[in-house]
Amino acid sequence: MCEEMGLPPMIVKVVWSAGATTSKRERSSLAHQLVNAVAKNTPLVDSQIAIEQDGQAGSPLPTMVDILGIERWSVHRSHHWFSPRSSFVVESSTQNIQTRISEKNARFRDYRGVCERLWLLLVAEGIGPSSWCELPKSTRLHKYDSVFEQVFFFHRLDGRVIKLPTIQK
Repeated sequence: MCEEMGLPPMIVKVVWSAGATTSKRERSSLAHQLVNAVAKNTPLVDSQIAIEQDGQAGSPLPTMVDILGIERWSVHRSHHWFSPRSSFVVESSTQNIQTRISEKNARFRDYRGVCERLWLLLVAEGIGPSSWCELPKSTRLHKYDSVFEQVFFFHRLDGRVIKLPTIQK
């Protein structure tokens, strides 16, 4: 469909909502909706975007899709659509995040002296289901104990960076 519409070659990642299912009858309509969303949101060459489900009427995404990632690189010569290994996106708790920060706090001495400033970057890879997570508002606003000057949470799948509030030890 993308080729028929004359769209440039892109990589499209479809991240499904938890429990999303479709019947064979719905697939054609769903495919048209997704292709139309890509056509309306085609990124510039050598860039990428992510469209998130907003749950509002008129959303560019069908309700069964949480995120549509669109990449357009000058080196690509054909379209490639895929869905990363399926799973549901878990919400990470303040306890989970603090545990990861504490693990890195314990290694702080190994890093000291190597750099003038030390920041911590926690990465949600987004490559496999075990590495996907969302940070609910309560987790994003919680103050974490850290020896690092600043702590960031990076969503690799869509490129979002969230600065986490800290209480420096």
